[in-house]
Amino acid sequence: MAQLEKFVFSPNRPDGNWINWRIRSGWFEVAGVEHRLEDVLNFLRSAAEANDKGLSFGVALEAEPDNPHHTNAIKVLGFTECDNGQRSSYHIGYIPRETANQVAELYSDTPLAAELRQAKIGDFKIIVSVAGLIPKGTPK
Repeated sequence: MAQLEKFVFSPNRPDGNWINWRIRSGWFEVAGVEHRLEDVLNFLRSAAEANDKGLSFGVALEAEPDNPHHTNAIKVLGFTECDNGQRSSYHIGYIPRETANQVAELYSDTPLAAELRQAKIGDFKIIVSVAGLIPKGTPK
C-alpha cells in the first residue's frame, strides 16, 4: 500500500463563535478532489506556505442550489493570502452528497463555515479533511 504524506494545518477558523456541526464527527473529506487535482494541489501548496508565514488561509462553503447533479450541493473553496496581500481562491470539491443532504435538513437557515484540518497526499490519492462549522448556540 502506498504511503500518504500527511499535512496538519494550524487553526484557521473564520472569525466568530463557531462549533463543529453535529453530523457524524463534524469532519468530512472533500469529495471530487480527483476532478480538480491541479487546483487542489495548488491550494494545498499555497495553504502550507501561508501557514508557515503566518498568512491567512482556509476553506469556505458555498451552496450551489442550481447544480444540475445535486440541488443540495455545497461547494468547498480554498483560499490563501499571498505575500502581497492578494487573496487566491480555488474550487477544491464538494461536501459529500449524503453529508450535504444532512446539512440541508438540519441547518437550512443556518450560516455555515469550515476549517481546513489536514491533507494526505499520495501517488494516487489526495484526501482533504475539513471540519464543518455552525454558530455556537445553534439548536440540533
